[in-house]
Amino acid sequence: MPISPPDPLPGRPGGDRARPPSGPVRPPVVVPGGPPAAGRGNGALDRPVAPSRVLLTVAVSVVVTALFSSAHLVAIAGRAEYGPRRDALVAVAGGIHAVASAAGLDRPAAGLAAALGRAPRGAGTGVPPGPRGGQAAGPTP
Repeated sequence: MPISPPDPLPGRPGGDRARPPSGPVRPPVVVPGGPPAAGRGNGALDRPVAPSRVLLTVAVSVVVTALFSSAHLVAIAGRAEYGPRRDALVAVAGGIHAVASAAGLDRPAAGLAAALGRAPRGAGTGVPPGPRGGQAAGPTP
């Protein structure tokens, strides 16, 4: 005689399958600030973002990155081939570096380079150092 598995719902006919509960079906309780419904995001990520907001975020990120890495931008501009393109690159990078130096945003990169025992970015590029030890724009006098 074969042994059958125990009945999961003893005392009920057809106990091998689960039956839905009898009676009215109540909607789930939603608690403000509670966890999101199963299979859904947290609400903030479900909404679409306007393209103008995405472009503004990218623009701010590029400006902040340029300010923090201004000495490196000056070094890149100083290595460009001589000509009007290099002059424009050196002028723009020098302006960015002047703003970054005035705001003190060139110091984190220099401090990190010193902590790691590396030469500051832009060293040995032929571009003279600026007033705070960074790289200044312009040709060598």
